[in-house]
Amino acid sequence: MDVPRRRRPDGVARPGVMPRWLMGPGRVAAKHLVNPLVMSVAGRLGPYGVVRHVGRRSHRAYATPVWAGALGDDFVIALVLGTETDWFRNTQAAGQCTLQLHGVSYTLTEPEVIDRATALRAFPAWIRMVAHLLGLRYFLKMRRGSAS
Repeated sequence: MDVPRRRRPDGVARPGVMPRWLMGPGRVAAKHLVNPLVMSVAGRLGPYGVVRHVGRRSHRAYATPVWAGALGDDFVIALVLGTETDWFRNTQAAGQCTLQLHGVSYTLTEPEVIDRATALRAFPAWIRMVAHLLGLRYFLKMRRGSAS
C-alpha cells in the first residue's frame, strides 16, 4: 500500500477517525488531554505502546502513545488520527523509531502503510472491534530490529 501523501490529488487530506473539520481540534485534545492519561499505562499494559521519535525539524525527542501489536517479525501501529500526525511524519522522515511494548523497547525500521485486513491480525479482538467501529483505515508496519 502506498504511503498516503499529506493531501490526495483531489485535495482531501487523509483523515483518521473523525471528520476533517474535527481533526485539528481532535489532535490538540489528544495531545493535551488523552495522551497524558494513556502514557501512564502505555508501554506496559495491553496493546498500548509508546513510540519514541525525533522531530524532523526540531530534532527534539518525543514520546507518543499508540495501539501496537506484533505480526510475525514486524510490529503494526494503528494510525488512529490518520497520516498527518507528527509522530507518523517524523517516523517516515527518519525511517525508524523506538517502540516500547510490554516493558520491552524495540528499534523499528522500514515504515510501510498497510491495509486494514492485514494489520488487524496483530491486535486483540476488542481492538479489532473498535477499529471497525471507528472506521480505522491506516496502519503502519515496521520491521523489528533489536530489543532491549
